[in-house]
Amino acid sequence: MGRGPVVTDGCAREMATGVRTLLGADVALGITGVGGPGPQEGCPPGTVHLAVARAEGSQSRVESRHVLLDGDPTEVVASATTLALDELVRALA
Repeated sequence: MGRGPVVTDGCAREMATGVRTLLGADVALGITGVGGPGPQEGCPPGTVHLAVARAEGSQSRVESRHVLLDGDPTEVVASATTLALDELVRALA
């Protein structure tokens, strides 16, 4: 993947796949977004892209979500962290 933009679905997918492959993990997360307080890369504050890569044979199956979270930067980061952990639990279930 080349340089920027990084607040994209593709970037989250690449991170999840890359981490899963690098670590030889069964499941990996990739997350990127804009905490705020202002926009970044043309995306409003609260924009979050999250991807989960799962092992499927020697390949990865990747699912992703795009959400817009409310709140100040601290609240956005906390909500994004909760979302990521929820997705990880769902992937492992």
